[in-house]
Amino acid sequence: MSKEKDTKLLDSLISSDSFIPAGEDEKSFVLALASEINSLILSDFEKLVQILYRLDINENRLKQILKEQLNDEAGLIIARMIIERQVQKGRTRQQFRSDDAIADDEKW
Repeated sequence: MSKEKDTKLLDSLISSDSFIPAGEDEKSFVLALASEINSLILSDFEKLVQILYRLDINENRLKQILKEQLNDEAGLIIARMIIERQVQKGRTRQQFRSDDAIADDEKW
């Protein structure tokens, strides 16, 4: 499996406003994402760290959760954190979305 294919879902999360691609159910998506993450943990950990940074995943919180949930699969924990963060970003964007009712001469 090529490294490019390994990160298909992760790459789509970075470049998208939604956290689950159209036509996917959440459980299947989480499992597929966890699989990609586990693959990166084994084959290209540095790339995973870069992706987590780009997705703005809190490193300290991630470390704490991984310590607390030793019996859970790391890829699944990270996948859930990624989805949680994407949902937070979407809510923030909605909350601060500009109002189109502003007159053009008052926009900057």
